[in-house]
Amino acid sequence: MYKVLYPIKDATIYSKFPDQNTGMDQILELGKSLYNIPDFENEYNPSTTVSRILIQFDISGISTLYGINAEYYLTLRAADSNALSTNYNINAYAISGSWTNGYGYSNNNPIRTDGVSWINRSTGIKWVSGSLPINVTSSYTDTVGGGTWFTDFSSSQTFNFELPDIRMNVTNIVNRWISGSIENNGFIIKFPTESEFDLNNYGNMNFYSMNSHTI
Repeated sequence: MYKVLYPIKDATIYSKFPDQNTGMDQILELGKSLYNIPDFENEYNPSTTVSRILIQFDISGISTLYGINAEYYLTLRAADSNALSTNYNINAYAISGSWTNGYGYSNNNPIRTDGVSWINRSTGIKWVSGSLPINVTSSYTDTVGGGTWFTDFSSSQTFNFELPDIRMNVTNIVNRWISGSIENNGFIIKFPTESEFDLNNYGNMNFYSMNSHTI
C-alpha cells in the first residue's frame, strides 16, 4: 500500500543571494557552480555559489496509521538540469529549527526578504547569529547562513549516469519525527558540504515545487 504526501512548504535558499526569499517559485533548485569575481586589481578569482532546498511535510496522518512499520521515501521530480556531473551524491538532513516559507519569487525586483533565505529562517531571524542558539549541540551542523540541521539524522542518494530524479529512503529521519525525539521541521537537501565549497563544478538541478502547475 502506498500513500503520497505533498509538501506544506518548500523553498530554495541561495548563498549568492543571501537575503532573497523564493517561497512561491514553481521550481526548486539544487546546485553548486563556480563563478569568477574581480578583486581590487581586476583579476578574477574563482568563487562558489550554492543552492539548497528546504521542504516540509505534515506527517500527522501517517504517524498514527503506519508509524515505524513503514518505509518512507522523499521524491522530487526533475524539470531539467544544467552542467550536471555524471557522478555525485545528494544528502538530506532533518532541519533543526523552524522556518517560514515566505511569498517571494526569484525574479522579484526588488527582492522579497520576508520568509526563509540563506541567512534567515524567518523574517529578521537568522539561522545562526553570534553565539549558537541555546538548543544547538554538537550533533548539529551550523553555518553562518544556509540552514541548520542534525548531522546525526541524515539520508543520501548516489547518482551514477542517472536521471536526476530524487527517490531517497528517509525512513530513519521520519521515524525520529514520529517518535518525537526531534521536531519535524522538514528536510534540507544539499550536496555534501565538502563538495559545496571545493573548486569543482557539479552543476544545477531544477525540481518541481509545490507551487508548480505541471506536476
